[in-house]
Amino acid sequence: MTEYEIIDLLQTRFSEMGQVSALYFTVVSAYLAAAYIVGSKLSRNQLFIISTLYVLWATGTITSIYGAMIACVAYQTKLVEIGSIYPETGGRLVIYTSNFMAMQSIGILVSLYFMWSVRQPQNG
Repeated sequence: MTEYEIIDLLQTRFSEMGQVSALYFTVVSAYLAAAYIVGSKLSRNQLFIISTLYVLWATGTITSIYGAMIACVAYQTKLVEIGSIYPETGGRLVIYTSNFMAMQSIGILVSLYFMWSVRQPQNG
């Protein structure tokens, strides 16, 4: 594989990570909106179904970002092996992406807490 092809694959994976991140934020926003608007009116079964689908979908986006990160590190390693002048940032990529994935995981938990808090009776 040529240097150009590896860089093209690397940039494609970076783009994929951005697109999947946007999908994650869309899913979280939809869950939070549903929690705020109709959360207190949902039955337990409806809540279970919606929350389970949300957690599965959001976790799927996180694992997709992880897979893209692993591919990016592999492509960057290949670039280093062939002596490319393309800047090597594999270590920083792993740190940044891992931190981002941790924040997304916390976001899932916070969203579930928000749904729970909406469903609790207000003492006023």
